[in-house]
Amino acid sequence: MSRHRHRFEAYLDQVFGFSDLVSALPEGRQFPQHAWKKVFDAVFLGAAMQISSLLQIEAECHHGALAKRIGPISDDTLGYSLERQSPEPVFALSCPIKGDVKRKTLLPAGTPEIFSGIQPLAIVPTLLL
Repeated sequence: MSRHRHRFEAYLDQVFGFSDLVSALPEGRQFPQHAWKKVFDAVFLGAAMQISSLLQIEAECHHGALAKRIGPISDDTLGYSLERQSPEPVFALSCPIKGDVKRKTLLPAGTPEIFSGIQPLAIVPTLLL
């Protein structure tokens, strides 16, 4: 299965080494079936696309916009993983990105904040197209 990366992901990797930073986040589960990076990517990209529920993210991962990038993953897996993840390392991950994005004024005023773990980081959904 091909894992298509969106332009926004390529930007985050090029400027911040984002994939490596996400891969270095601690795993909160003992015997995960899906890597934390896959869970994080699904929730991060889902939130960036302004998807409001884990059920909708699951549907996008199965047969929607995230099907090629993430692949099948259940909302139960997403919820279970998020419950066991410490928010501090995820928040720390977002801080340098927020500052750089604001400095470069890549985001228009009023762009929505995304999920609580990356609350300071706002994303333009069109960057994912």
